[in-house]
Amino acid sequence: ISNTDTVQTLHDRLAGMGAELIKRTLEGLEKGVLKGKAQDEGQVTHASKLTKEMEALDLDDSAVSLDRKVRVLNPWPGTSVRVDDQRLKIKKTYPRPEISGKKGEIFDRAGMLLLGLKSGCLELKMMQWEGKNELDAMGFVNGLKGSGRKLPLLVYKSK
Repeated sequence: ISNTDTVQTLHDRLAGMGAELIKRTLEGLEKGVLKGKAQDEGQVTHASKLTKEMEALDLDDSAVSLDRKVRVLNPWPGTSVRVDDQRLKIKKTYPRPEISGKKGEIFDRAGMLLLGLKSGCLELKMMQWEGKNELDAMGFVNGLKGSGRKLPLLVYKSK
């Protein structure tokens, strides 16, 4: 798993690997080279079901943890924050724990669009206002200018 994988990219890569593996496994079983083995029930783990309520980003979490959350919940249920009365879906990020900023503020610095956290920042690379097209950071900032809004923007916990 790479530092840029999402659930979708990992799914697609593993699907290809799984198809090849099952082909070799079935051939091995047919030839008698492989023998089946019962799974150890004591080693079974279960993942909880994904829900829409998981999408809210907690600004008290670390930049690395939030970046992972964005990637694991992409494409569904996704992640978001609230800006004023609008939901801003966060699609792609990069952790910036070395940069400090005001918690809950979206601001720009050195050509990056950043979300201030309790500790560090999350670089916002792709985002989407609810009901609008997905935008990269530059498109997002240009869209703000076109609508008369300015940075910094204040973030509120998603509902």
